[in-house]
Amino acid sequence: MGLRLRLVIVLAGIFIFSSAIAAFSLVNTAQRSVVAEIEASTELAVTLLNVAVADRLNNPEPRAANRMLEQLGPAAAFRHLRIHSRDTLELTPPTFAGDAPAWFAEWVRPPPTMLQQPLQTGLAEIFVVADPNAEIEEAWRELRTTMGLFLLLFAGASAMLFLFLGRALNPLGQLS
Repeated sequence: MGLRLRLVIVLAGIFIFSSAIAAFSLVNTAQRSVVAEIEASTELAVTLLNVAVADRLNNPEPRAANRMLEQLGPAAAFRHLRIHSRDTLELTPPTFAGDAPAWFAEWVRPPPTMLQQPLQTGLAEIFVVADPNAEIEEAWRELRTTMGLFLLLFAGASAMLFLFLGRALNPLGQLS
């Protein structure tokens, strides 16, 4: 095995080690961003629901708040949230059915989040259940793109290094 090949192998080992650390760091960052996004979405939903409920409560028509719940119901599927009344509440968290591998989805999935929001009339409650699947998909796409770019740069740098070392070490071959 020539000196050039040994140097390329050592540098490839260093790259593989550093890319493993980078991948671990990117996955942990993705997990933190999924948690932050889900928390922000849930808080925004509760705030908007409070405004909608307050608006409906100002409506003199009886049962206006309960009708709002029926309109929101389980059909109100937003990107990160599901809104339920007590009758339609599912206690099992949504399963992941995206393109990301299961190990990644489990690693970055935040703990289940459910906020219970009683309506001011005391007649009903709204449950806002976080659904992180869309955010997990987005994090996986970003990770895959970043690591793909990283690997392309490594392949190009390795090829250039191999050629450069061949030229740089050529005089040593002539000496022996």
